[in-house]
Amino acid sequence: MHSGTADDLLRIDGLREADPEAALCAYLAADPRDVLHDDARMRWIFVQLRPIPREEALPLLERAADEADEPHARQAMQCAGIVHWYRGAVEEAERWWRRALVASRGAGDDVRVQAHNNLALCLAHRGEHFEALVLFGVAARLAQSLGNPVSHVFACLRRAQMLAQLGDGRAAAAELERGERLWHALEPGRDRDFVESVVYASRARVSLTLGDWATLRASQERRLELLGELPEQQHATLANAHALRLRATFELEPERGPEVLAELERLPERLHLAEQWEREWRCDVARIRMGVALHAGATRAELEPLARECLDTAESCQRGSSLVRELVELGRRLGPLGLDELARRAFDVAATHVLRQLTGASALRRDLPELADATEDDWALLAAHQRRLQREQGEILRTIAELWRPGHPAFELLVVDDLLCLCAWCRQVRTREGEWIPVADFVPESTDVEVTHALCEACRPRLFD
Repeated sequence: MHSGTADDLLRIDGLREADPEAALCAYLAADPRDVLHDDARMRWIFVQLRPIPREEALPLLERAADEADEPHARQAMQCAGIVHWYRGAVEEAERWWRRALVASRGAGDDVRVQAHNNLALCLAHRGEHFEALVLFGVAARLAQSLGNPVSHVFACLRRAQMLAQLGDGRAAAAELERGERLWHALEPGRDRDFVESVVYASRARVSLTLGDWATLRASQERRLELLGELPEQQHATLANAHALRLRATFELEPERGPEVLAELERLPERLHLAEQWEREWRCDVARIRMGVALHAGATRAELEPLARECLDTAESCQRGSSLVRELVELGRRLGPLGLDELARRAFDVAATHVLRQLTGASALRRDLPELADATEDDWALLAAHQRRLQREQGEILRTIAELWRPGHPAFELLVVDDLLCLCAWCRQVRTREGEWIPVADFVPESTDVEVTHALCEACRPRLFD
Protein backbone atom coordinates (compact mmCIF):
# COMPACT_ATOMS: atom_id res chain seq x y z
CA MET A 1 0.00 0.00 0.00
CA HIS A 2 1.22 3.48 -0.86
CA SER A 3 -0.38 6.36 0.96
CA GLY A 4 -0.11 9.90 -0.24
CA THR A 5 -2.97 11.62 1.52
CA ALA A 6 -3.41 13.01 4.99
CA ASP A 7 -6.53 10.85 5.44
CA ASP A 8 -4.56 7.67 4.76
CA LEU A 9 -1.95 8.60 7.35
CA LEU A 10 -4.57 9.52 9.93
CA ARG A 11 -6.19 6.10 9.40
CA ILE A 12 -2.79 4.44 9.99
CA ASP A 13 -2.28 6.58 13.11
CA GLY A 14 -5.54 5.17 14.44
CA LEU A 15 -4.21 1.61 14.14
CA ARG A 16 -1.28 2.15 16.52
CA GLU A 17 -2.89 1.01 19.73
CA ALA A 18 -5.24 -1.65 18.31
CA ASP A 19 -2.79 -3.24 15.86
CA PRO A 20 0.76 -1.82 16.12
CA GLU A 21 2.17 -4.44 13.73
CA ALA A 22 -0.28 -3.47 10.99
CA ALA A 23 0.36 0.23 11.63
CA LEU A 24 4.12 -0.24 11.34
CA CYS A 25 3.80 -2.21 8.08
CA ALA A 26 1.54 0.51 6.67
CA TYR A 27 3.97 3.28 7.60
CA LEU A 28 6.85 1.38 5.98
CA ALA A 29 4.81 0.89 2.80
CA ALA A 30 3.80 4.55 2.61
CA ASP A 31 5.65 7.22 0.68
CA PRO A 32 8.58 8.20 2.98
CA ARG A 33 7.95 11.88 2.28
CA ASP A 34 4.58 11.61 4.01
CA VAL A 35 6.04 9.98 7.10
CA LEU A 36 9.50 11.22 7.98
CA HIS A 37 8.67 14.87 8.63
CA ASP A 38 6.11 14.08 11.34
CA ASP A 39 7.93 14.02 14.68
CA ALA A 40 5.37 11.92 16.56
CA ARG A 41 5.18 9.29 13.80
CA MET A 42 8.95 8.95 13.55
CA ARG A 43 9.31 8.59 17.32
CA TRP A 44 6.63 5.88 17.33
CA ILE A 45 8.26 4.05 14.39
CA PHE A 46 11.68 4.01 16.07
CA VAL A 47 10.17 2.56 19.25
CA GLN A 48 8.55 -0.24 17.22
CA LEU A 49 11.82 -1.01 15.41
CA ARG A 50 13.71 -1.72 18.65
CA PRO A 51 15.90 -3.59 19.26
CA ILE A 52 16.39 -5.16 15.80
CA PRO A 53 14.90 -3.17 12.88
CA ARG A 54 13.33 -5.19 10.09
CA GLU A 55 14.82 -5.12 6.61
CA GLU A 56 11.64 -3.63 5.11
CA ALA A 57 12.38 -0.44 7.04
CA LEU A 58 15.61 0.23 5.13
CA PRO A 59 14.16 2.55 2.40
CA LEU A 60 12.52 4.77 5.02
CA LEU A 61 15.64 4.75 7.21
CA GLU A 62 17.98 5.70 4.38
CA ARG A 63 15.65 8.51 3.31
CA ALA A 64 15.28 9.70 6.90
CA ALA A 65 19.06 9.76 7.37
CA ASP A 66 19.30 12.39 4.64
CA GLU A 67 16.09 14.36 5.16
CA ALA A 68 14.69 13.94 8.68
CA ASP A 69 15.25 16.45 11.45
CA GLU A 70 17.57 15.84 14.39
CA PRO A 71 17.80 13.49 16.19
CA HIS A 72 15.68 11.32 13.89
CA ALA A 73 18.28 11.49 11.12
CA ARG A 74 20.98 10.12 13.43
CA GLN A 75 18.61 7.49 14.81
CA ALA A 76 17.88 6.41 11.23
CA MET A 77 21.62 6.00 10.59
CA GLN A 78 21.86 3.75 13.65
CA CYS A 79 18.96 1.58 12.57
CA ALA A 80 20.18 1.32 8.97
CA GLY A 81 23.52 0.08 10.25
CA ILE A 82 21.81 -2.57 12.39
CA VAL A 83 19.88 -3.88 9.38
CA HIS A 84 23.09 -4.19 7.36
CA TRP A 85 24.92 -5.83 10.28
CA TYR A 86 22.40 -8.64 10.52
CA ARG A 87 22.52 -9.06 6.75
CA GLY A 88 26.23 -9.76 7.12
CA ALA A 89 27.16 -6.55 5.28
CA VAL A 90 29.64 -5.50 7.97
CA GLU A 91 31.40 -2.83 5.90
CA GLU A 92 28.09 -1.20 5.01
CA ALA A 93 27.03 -1.29 8.66
CA GLU A 94 30.29 0.38 9.63
CA ARG A 95 29.74 3.11 7.03
CA TRP A 96 26.36 4.00 8.55
CA TRP A 97 27.56 3.79 12.14
CA ARG A 98 30.65 5.88 11.44
CA ARG A 99 28.40 8.47 9.85
CA ALA A 100 26.17 8.39 12.94
CA LEU A 101 29.16 8.86 15.23
CA VAL A 102 30.38 11.88 13.27
CA ALA A 103 26.87 13.38 13.26
CA SER A 104 26.57 12.78 17.02
CA ARG A 105 29.74 14.61 18.03
CA GLY A 106 28.74 17.42 20.31
CA ALA A 107 25.34 15.87 21.06
CA GLY A 108 24.45 14.71 24.54
CA ASP A 109 21.69 12.19 24.01
CA ASP A 110 21.01 8.45 23.80
CA VAL A 111 21.65 8.41 20.05
CA ARG A 112 25.25 9.42 20.70
CA VAL A 113 25.58 6.51 23.14
CA GLN A 114 24.25 4.12 20.49
CA ALA A 115 26.70 5.57 17.96
CA HIS A 116 29.64 4.61 20.19
CA ASN A 117 28.25 1.17 21.00
CA ASN A 118 27.45 0.24 17.42
CA LEU A 119 30.64 1.42 15.75
CA ALA A 120 32.57 -0.42 18.47
CA LEU A 121 30.92 -3.67 17.32
CA CYS A 122 32.40 -3.23 13.83
CA LEU A 123 35.85 -2.36 15.13
CA ALA A 124 35.78 -5.42 17.39
CA HIS A 125 34.76 -7.64 14.49
CA ARG A 126 37.77 -6.41 12.52
CA GLY A 127 40.08 -7.14 15.45
CA GLU A 128 40.55 -3.54 16.64
CA HIS A 129 39.77 -4.55 20.20
CA PHE A 130 41.40 -1.64 22.02
CA GLU A 131 39.56 0.96 19.96
CA ALA A 132 36.33 -0.93 20.61
CA LEU A 133 37.16 -1.08 24.32
CA VAL A 134 37.54 2.70 24.44
CA LEU A 135 34.30 3.34 22.55
CA PHE A 136 32.35 0.97 24.78
CA GLY A 137 33.87 2.70 27.81
CA VAL A 138 32.82 6.13 26.51
CA ALA A 139 29.33 4.76 25.82
CA ALA A 140 29.08 3.37 29.35
CA ARG A 141 30.02 6.70 30.92
CA LEU A 142 27.67 8.66 28.64
CA ALA A 143 24.78 6.27 29.31
CA GLN A 144 25.33 6.51 33.06
CA SER A 145 25.34 10.32 32.95
CA LEU A 146 22.12 10.32 30.88
CA GLY A 147 20.40 7.80 33.12
CA ASN A 148 20.10 5.22 30.33
CA PRO A 149 20.55 1.90 32.18
CA VAL A 150 20.01 -0.34 29.13
CA SER A 151 22.79 1.21 27.06
CA HIS A 152 24.97 1.38 30.17
CA VAL A 153 24.75 -2.36 30.86
CA PHE A 154 25.13 -3.20 27.15
CA ALA A 155 28.36 -1.18 26.96
CA CYS A 156 29.77 -2.77 30.13
CA LEU A 157 29.02 -6.29 28.88
CA ARG A 158 30.62 -5.62 25.50
CA ARG A 159 33.60 -4.03 27.23
CA ALA A 160 34.03 -7.29 29.16
CA GLN A 161 34.20 -9.11 25.83
CA MET A 162 36.89 -6.75 24.57
CA LEU A 163 38.96 -7.27 27.71
CA ALA A 164 38.71 -11.01 27.12
CA GLN A 165 39.80 -10.57 23.49
CA LEU A 166 42.74 -8.49 24.69
CA GLY A 167 43.78 -11.40 26.89
CA ASP A 168 43.00 -9.93 30.32
CA GLY A 169 40.73 -12.60 31.76
CA ARG A 170 40.74 -11.15 35.28
CA ALA A 171 39.69 -7.67 34.20
CA ALA A 172 37.12 -9.19 31.82
CA ALA A 173 35.58 -11.23 34.64
CA ALA A 174 35.38 -8.13 36.87
CA GLU A 175 33.73 -6.05 34.13
CA LEU A 176 31.32 -8.90 33.37
CA GLU A 177 30.33 -9.06 37.04
CA ARG A 178 29.71 -5.31 37.02
CA GLY A 179 27.58 -5.58 33.89
CA GLU A 180 25.53 -8.41 35.38
CA ARG A 181 24.83 -6.38 38.52
CA LEU A 182 23.53 -3.55 36.33
CA TRP A 183 21.44 -6.01 34.34
CA HIS A 184 19.80 -7.43 37.47
CA ALA A 185 18.78 -3.88 38.42
CA LEU A 186 16.91 -3.28 35.12
CA GLU A 187 13.14 -3.07 35.12
CA PRO A 188 11.38 -6.17 33.68
CA GLY A 189 10.44 -5.82 30.04
CA ARG A 190 11.58 -6.21 26.46
CA ASP A 191 14.84 -4.31 26.93
CA ARG A 192 15.83 -6.40 29.95
CA ASP A 193 15.12 -9.62 28.04
CA PHE A 194 17.24 -8.43 25.10
CA VAL A 195 20.14 -7.50 27.36
CA GLU A 196 19.97 -10.90 29.07
CA SER A 197 21.06 -12.60 25.84
CA VAL A 198 24.03 -10.18 25.70
CA VAL A 199 24.89 -11.23 29.27
CA TYR A 200 25.30 -14.84 28.17
CA ALA A 201 27.16 -13.85 25.00
CA SER A 202 29.63 -11.95 27.17
CA ARG A 203 29.95 -14.84 29.59
CA ALA A 204 30.82 -17.01 26.62
CA ARG A 205 33.68 -14.78 25.46
CA VAL A 206 35.15 -14.53 28.95
CA SER A 207 34.76 -18.29 29.56
CA LEU A 208 36.41 -19.05 26.22
CA THR A 209 39.42 -16.89 27.14
CA LEU A 210 39.73 -18.60 30.52
CA GLY A 211 39.16 -22.09 29.10
CA ASP A 212 36.16 -22.52 31.42
CA TRP A 213 34.27 -24.96 29.21
CA ALA A 214 31.59 -25.91 31.75
CA THR A 215 30.53 -22.27 32.23
CA LEU A 216 30.68 -21.71 28.48
CA ARG A 217 28.32 -24.62 27.76
CA ALA A 218 25.89 -23.69 30.53
CA SER A 219 25.78 -20.04 29.46
CA GLN A 220 25.03 -20.92 25.84
CA GLU A 221 22.36 -23.43 26.75
CA ARG A 222 20.64 -20.68 28.73
CA ARG A 223 21.21 -18.18 25.92
CA LEU A 224 19.50 -20.49 23.43
CA GLU A 225 16.53 -20.87 25.77
CA LEU A 226 16.20 -17.10 25.90
CA LEU A 227 16.58 -16.58 22.16
CA GLY A 228 13.96 -19.17 21.21
CA GLU A 229 12.90 -19.05 17.58
CA LEU A 230 14.28 -15.94 15.90
CA PRO A 231 13.48 -14.55 12.45
CA GLU A 232 15.92 -15.33 9.62
CA GLN A 233 17.49 -11.92 10.05
CA GLN A 234 18.90 -13.01 13.43
CA HIS A 235 19.88 -16.59 12.62
CA ALA A 236 23.57 -15.68 12.89
CA THR A 237 23.00 -15.09 16.61
CA LEU A 238 21.54 -18.58 16.99
CA ALA A 239 24.39 -20.12 14.98
CA ASN A 240 26.96 -18.43 17.20
CA ALA A 241 25.31 -19.70 20.38
CA HIS A 242 25.05 -23.25 19.01
CA ALA A 243 28.67 -23.24 17.82
CA LEU A 244 29.96 -22.11 21.22
CA ARG A 245 27.81 -24.69 23.02
CA LEU A 246 29.08 -27.47 20.76
CA ARG A 247 32.70 -26.32 21.06
CA ALA A 248 32.42 -26.51 24.86
CA THR A 249 30.74 -29.92 24.67
CA PHE A 250 33.57 -31.30 22.56
CA GLU A 251 36.21 -29.91 24.92
CA LEU A 252 34.42 -31.45 27.92
CA GLU A 253 33.50 -34.75 26.25
CA PRO A 254 35.81 -35.40 23.28
CA GLU A 255 34.36 -38.89 22.87
CA ARG A 256 31.15 -37.19 21.67
CA GLY A 257 33.09 -35.55 18.84
CA PRO A 258 31.26 -37.21 15.90
CA GLU A 259 27.87 -36.34 17.42
CA VAL A 260 28.95 -32.73 18.06
CA LEU A 261 30.36 -32.37 14.56
CA ALA A 262 27.22 -33.77 12.93
CA GLU A 263 25.01 -31.28 14.78
CA LEU A 264 27.30 -28.37 13.89
CA GLU A 265 27.37 -29.35 10.21
CA ARG A 266 23.56 -29.46 10.10
CA LEU A 267 23.10 -25.89 11.32
CA PRO A 268 22.83 -24.29 7.84
CA GLU A 269 20.02 -26.72 7.00
CA ARG A 270 17.75 -24.98 9.50
CA LEU A 271 19.38 -21.58 9.90
CA HIS A 272 19.80 -18.98 7.20
CA LEU A 273 23.32 -17.52 7.33
CA ALA A 274 24.60 -14.58 5.31
CA GLU A 275 27.97 -15.14 3.62
CA GLN A 276 29.94 -13.34 6.34
CA TRP A 277 28.41 -15.41 9.16
CA GLU A 278 28.66 -18.64 7.18
CA ARG A 279 32.40 -18.02 6.83
CA GLU A 280 32.74 -17.91 10.61
CA TRP A 281 30.61 -21.06 10.93
CA ARG A 282 32.99 -22.85 8.52
CA CYS A 283 35.90 -21.88 10.78
CA ASP A 284 34.16 -23.52 13.75
CA VAL A 285 33.38 -26.65 11.71
CA ALA A 286 36.99 -26.99 10.51
CA ARG A 287 38.36 -26.65 14.05
CA ILE A 288 36.09 -29.34 15.51
CA ARG A 289 36.51 -31.61 12.49
CA MET A 290 40.27 -31.49 13.03
CA GLY A 291 39.89 -32.09 16.76
CA VAL A 292 37.64 -35.09 16.21
CA ALA A 293 40.14 -36.62 13.76
CA LEU A 294 43.07 -36.10 16.14
CA HIS A 295 41.13 -37.64 19.04
CA ALA A 296 40.23 -40.64 16.88
CA GLY A 297 43.89 -41.23 15.91
CA ALA A 298 43.44 -40.46 12.21
CA THR A 299 46.26 -41.22 9.79
CA ARG A 300 48.54 -38.61 8.27
CA ALA A 301 46.71 -38.90 4.93
CA GLU A 302 43.38 -38.30 6.67
CA LEU A 303 44.67 -35.37 8.72
CA GLU A 304 46.39 -33.43 5.93
CA PRO A 305 43.25 -32.09 4.15
CA LEU A 306 41.60 -31.37 7.52
CA ALA A 307 44.63 -29.41 8.74
CA ARG A 308 44.74 -27.47 5.49
CA GLU A 309 41.04 -26.59 5.82
CA CYS A 310 41.57 -25.57 9.45
CA LEU A 311 44.40 -23.20 8.52
CA ASP A 312 42.54 -21.78 5.52
CA THR A 313 39.55 -20.83 7.63
CA ALA A 314 41.66 -19.62 10.58
CA GLU A 315 43.40 -17.07 8.36
CA SER A 316 40.04 -15.53 7.45
CA CYS A 317 38.75 -15.13 11.03
CA GLN A 318 39.39 -12.54 13.72
CA ARG A 319 39.47 -14.53 16.96
CA GLY A 320 41.90 -12.67 19.23
CA SER A 321 44.50 -14.36 21.40
CA SER A 322 42.59 -17.67 21.55
CA LEU A 323 43.27 -18.20 17.84
CA VAL A 324 47.03 -17.87 18.38
CA ARG A 325 47.06 -20.49 21.12
CA GLU A 326 45.05 -22.89 18.96
CA LEU A 327 47.39 -22.44 15.99
CA VAL A 328 50.54 -22.99 18.08
CA GLU A 329 49.06 -26.15 19.57
CA LEU A 330 48.05 -27.33 16.09
CA GLY A 331 51.58 -26.73 14.80
CA ARG A 332 53.07 -28.72 17.67
CA ARG A 333 50.77 -31.64 16.95
CA LEU A 334 51.25 -31.64 13.18
CA GLY A 335 55.08 -31.68 13.25
CA PRO A 336 55.51 -35.14 14.84
CA LEU A 337 52.92 -36.50 12.39
CA GLY A 338 55.20 -35.61 9.49
CA LEU A 339 53.00 -32.75 8.23
CA ASP A 340 55.93 -30.35 8.26
CA GLU A 341 54.61 -27.91 5.69
CA LEU A 342 51.33 -27.46 7.55
CA ALA A 343 53.07 -27.25 10.94
CA ARG A 344 55.27 -24.49 9.55
CA ARG A 345 52.22 -22.72 8.21
CA ALA A 346 50.45 -22.96 11.59
CA PHE A 347 53.43 -21.32 13.33
CA ASP A 348 53.66 -18.77 10.55
CA VAL A 349 49.98 -17.81 10.78
CA ALA A 350 50.21 -17.62 14.58
CA ALA A 351 53.33 -15.45 14.55
CA THR A 352 51.92 -13.21 11.83
CA HIS A 353 48.66 -12.82 13.73
CA VAL A 354 50.50 -11.79 16.89
CA LEU A 355 52.65 -9.36 14.97
CA ARG A 356 49.62 -7.78 13.36
CA GLN A 357 47.97 -7.47 16.74
CA LEU A 358 51.13 -5.94 18.16
CA THR A 359 51.38 -3.50 15.26
CA GLY A 360 47.70 -2.62 15.59
CA ALA A 361 48.07 -2.08 19.33
CA SER A 362 50.90 0.38 18.66
CA ALA A 363 49.41 2.20 15.66
CA LEU A 364 45.89 3.08 16.76
CA ARG A 365 43.29 4.44 14.37
CA ARG A 366 44.05 8.08 13.68
CA ASP A 367 40.57 8.82 12.32
CA LEU A 368 38.83 8.34 15.68
CA PRO A 369 39.04 11.51 17.80
CA GLU A 370 37.02 9.56 20.40
CA LEU A 371 40.24 7.76 21.38
CA ALA A 372 41.14 10.97 23.20
CA ASP A 373 38.40 9.98 25.65
CA ALA A 374 40.36 6.89 26.73
CA THR A 375 41.04 6.83 30.47
CA GLU A 376 44.36 6.21 32.19
CA ASP A 377 43.09 2.73 33.00
CA ASP A 378 42.43 2.14 29.27
CA TRP A 379 46.00 3.09 28.37
CA ALA A 380 47.33 0.88 31.18
CA LEU A 381 45.29 -2.00 29.76
CA LEU A 382 46.74 -1.35 26.31
CA ALA A 383 50.29 -1.36 27.68
CA ALA A 384 49.62 -4.66 29.46
CA HIS A 385 48.13 -6.04 26.24
CA GLN A 386 51.25 -5.07 24.30
CA ARG A 387 53.44 -6.79 26.90
CA ARG A 388 51.31 -9.94 26.68
CA LEU A 389 51.58 -9.93 22.90
CA GLN A 390 55.35 -9.62 23.11
CA ARG A 391 55.49 -12.53 25.56
CA GLU A 392 53.14 -14.54 23.38
CA GLN A 393 55.27 -13.85 20.34
CA GLY A 394 58.37 -14.81 22.31
CA GLU A 395 56.81 -18.15 23.23
CA ILE A 396 56.01 -18.86 19.59
CA LEU A 397 59.51 -17.92 18.51
CA ARG A 398 61.13 -19.98 21.26
CA THR A 399 59.12 -22.93 20.05
CA ILE A 400 60.49 -22.32 16.56
CA ALA A 401 64.07 -22.01 17.86
CA GLU A 402 63.82 -25.28 19.80
CA LEU A 403 62.97 -27.05 16.56
CA TRP A 404 65.60 -25.28 14.44
CA ARG A 405 67.02 -27.82 12.01
CA PRO A 406 66.92 -28.39 8.25
CA GLY A 407 63.72 -30.04 7.21
CA HIS A 408 61.70 -28.68 10.11
CA PRO A 409 58.91 -26.24 9.21
CA ALA A 410 60.33 -23.50 11.46
CA PHE A 411 63.69 -23.76 9.71
CA GLU A 412 62.10 -23.89 6.26
CA LEU A 413 59.95 -20.87 7.08
CA LEU A 414 63.03 -18.65 7.45
CA VAL A 415 65.82 -20.26 5.42
CA VAL A 416 65.54 -19.96 1.64
CA ASP A 417 68.31 -21.49 -0.52
CA ASP A 418 70.51 -21.83 2.61
CA LEU A 419 70.20 -18.08 3.22
CA LEU A 420 68.69 -16.26 6.20
CA CYS A 421 67.57 -12.80 5.03
CA LEU A 422 68.05 -10.27 7.86
CA CYS A 423 67.03 -6.61 7.88
CA ALA A 424 70.28 -4.73 8.47
CA TRP A 425 68.45 -2.01 10.40
CA CYS A 426 65.80 -3.60 12.70
CA ARG A 427 67.07 -7.23 12.56
CA GLN A 428 63.75 -8.70 11.48
CA VAL A 429 63.96 -11.85 9.35
CA ARG A 430 62.07 -12.35 6.10
CA THR A 431 59.96 -15.49 5.81
CA ARG A 432 59.58 -17.55 2.66
CA GLU A 433 56.25 -15.75 2.01
CA GLY A 434 57.85 -12.31 2.31
CA GLU A 435 56.63 -11.44 5.82
CA TRP A 436 59.15 -9.77 8.14
CA ILE A 437 59.20 -11.10 11.73
CA PRO A 438 61.59 -10.23 14.62
CA VAL A 439 63.09 -13.66 15.23
CA ALA A 440 66.82 -12.96 14.86
CA ASP A 441 67.47 -13.24 18.60
CA PHE A 442 65.86 -16.68 18.62
CA VAL A 443 67.97 -18.19 15.82
CA PRO A 444 70.68 -20.37 17.41
CA GLU A 445 74.23 -19.06 17.02
CA SER A 446 75.57 -22.52 16.14
CA THR A 447 74.13 -22.75 12.66
CA ASP A 448 75.77 -23.12 9.28
CA VAL A 449 73.17 -20.96 7.60
CA GLU A 450 74.59 -17.95 5.77
CA VAL A 451 73.09 -14.56 6.59
CA THR A 452 72.28 -12.07 3.84
CA HIS A 453 71.20 -8.51 4.61
CA ALA A 454 68.34 -6.46 3.22
CA LEU A 455 65.97 -3.69 4.32
CA CYS A 456 62.40 -4.51 5.35
CA GLU A 457 59.44 -2.52 4.04
CA ALA A 458 59.12 -0.60 7.30
CA CYS A 459 62.77 0.53 7.45
CA ARG A 460 63.35 1.30 3.76
CA PRO A 461 61.22 4.46 3.50
CA ARG A 462 62.37 5.68 6.90
CA LEU A 463 66.03 5.44 5.88
CA PHE A 464 65.72 6.79 2.37
CA ASP A 465 63.44 9.65 3.38
